Amino acid sequence: TLMAARIVGGKGSVHSFEPTPRVFTILTENSKQYQNIIVRQLALWNKADSVAFNDFGLKHSLYNSVNDLPDNHIAKRESREINTIRVKTMTLDEYCKEYKVHPDFIKLDTEGSELQVLVGAREVISEFKPIITLEVWEYAINNGDFKQIFNLLEGNTYSCWQLAEDCRLISIKTSDTNFDRRFFNFVFIPKDKE
Repeated sequence: TLMAARIVGGKGSVHSFEPTPRVFTILTENSKQYQNIIVRQLALWNKADSVAFNDFGLKHSLYNSVNDLPDNHIAKRESREINTIRVKTMTLDEYCKEYKVHPDFIKLDTEGSELQVLVGAREVISEFKPIITLEVWEYAINNGDFKQIFNLLEGNTYSCWQLAEDCRLISIKTSDTNFDRRFFNFVFIPKDKE
């Protein structure tokens, strides 16, 4: 969030979403020196509602999500404060309409909920054609979510690139490609912006 705020400067804005109360407090505190950061305590999703959300505590907060983790996952093994909370959800389409936001770049790191967020952003994707970066969980690749993400964005004339360890972009032509499974960061670029 802070890096994005510095990149866009005074001519742009960064809208950051964090549903977990303790992490939201930290995000708010860290962001208050930037006039161009808007923070919202909610989860982006495929509909406006509320969902059960797993909070693994601050030490393992990078794994907080709606998804259950395998029992052998480090966050489940080591966290002493696992709580399931209800969090408010909203679609990106609804958010952008309500606040008159026209995104040209979307960064998603939603711990396995990327597909649900993108389904709730179909209008934004179709109308504004933002560049989209996302981190995809290994579980999302194994359960078929990545294939659905790929098909959704390819159907909106996006091309897919994998961000490699050395920061090169590697073209991914099909969701069945045997890409580097150590790195799950992807960039989807509208073909007319390549």
